[in-house]
Amino acid sequence: MKFELFTENLNKATLIALTSQLFENATFIDTLGVYKGVPEDGLIITIIAPESDRSAIQSLARDIKEMNKQESVLVVETPVSYNLI
Repeated sequence: MKFELFTENLNKATLIALTSQLFENATFIDTLGVYKGVPEDGLIITIIAPESDRSAIQSLARDIKEMNKQESVLVVETPVSYNLI
């Protein structure tokens, strides 16, 4: 499963540390987004993990929401097939 967490780009070093405590691998992509019509620097955290890790993903999203004092953190789940080569 591919999990993507969309958040504001705040406290990035702490977000990396927090994510790394839960998952061995993640990708962080700096973005520019619009929320409620207002541009903001964003961050997409992409994690490939088993579907059984959904509760850990949701916990991470709640921690990010609280840390960054956000109204919400968007979590997108996409089934994927992958191979490590």
